[in-house]
Amino acid sequence: MKYIAIVKDNDRYRAVRQSLSLLHSRVEPNIPKDIVVIKPNFVDVRYPLACTHPVAVKAVVDHLRELGVRSIAVAEESSVGRTVEALENFGYKEVLKGYSWVELVAIEELSEKKNPQIPFEIFKWDRSIQTIYLNGYLVNAPYLVSIGPPKTHDTVIVTLALKNIAMAIPKGRNKGKVHQGYGIININIAMLAKRKRADLAIVDGTVAMEGDGPVYGTAKNWGTVFASHDIVELDSAITYAMGFAPTEIGYLYALYKMGIGDIYFRNVEFLGEDIEKVKTSFKPHREYSLMKRWLDSAYQELLGRLTAQ
Repeated sequence: MKYIAIVKDNDRYRAVRQSLSLLHSRVEPNIPKDIVVIKPNFVDVRYPLACTHPVAVKAVVDHLRELGVRSIAVAEESSVGRTVEALENFGYKEVLKGYSWVELVAIEELSEKKNPQIPFEIFKWDRSIQTIYLNGYLVNAPYLVSIGPPKTHDTVIVTLALKNIAMAIPKGRNKGKVHQGYGIININIAMLAKRKRADLAIVDGTVAMEGDGPVYGTAKNWGTVFASHDIVELDSAITYAMGFAPTEIGYLYALYKMGIGDIYFRNVEFLGEDIEKVKTSFKPHREYSLMKRWLDSAYQELLGRLTAQ
């Protein structure tokens, strides 16, 4: 049995803490005490709504501390802007002031020794192979936590926990090389997610984003937080709760076909709220109809290659 905790509460700190308490009342945490890396989402340092709220991270930090974790790194490499700007602009330094066991890490500023480049093969638009380089700091993290808001997206319909990690591990400008059209970007994200997924994920939907996400969308006051150790099932359930079908999301479908997780979340027990009671309807991105064309010949050929391995 797999478990997904759902909490309905407009108080962000309380909701995140409750979701983790619910989850770990049924699941043995088995979290290492020495070092845990928390990966928020700083897609653009100019837009707080598009990024992880520091209070949500504080709630995760406090929960981990109660579990006996002695050292935590909050680490990110912003897609637009410098990570240090986000940490300052969004209030992370203030919210985590006095937390001597927490280190704020701008991944792009780490040395090669701390953040070695790891080569990784993904596909180009013409279905040929290209080599990109990954952030070894994240790939080698002994225990990785994802925390971010649920958002609609301008290329892959929704962005949740899986994509928060999958698009964080490519180093710097390598992130742009993942974008190879609607079909192949979904395949590339699935390949990256196969390489590294979060060990624990919290999706903070107290205030979510709909419409022209992941940056320019509008706020949706959902008041719902999800937490799980089973990331494919988690993202599939949240996709459903947002009013989309998990089968619409190309990278989730690819992972399912590759034998990683179940997008139909058939072996899942929901803790807390009933998923049907939190189900809503997110306004999709204006190019939603185009994004649904990901199941093209390139996607099908490449998925065939991956599932035959």
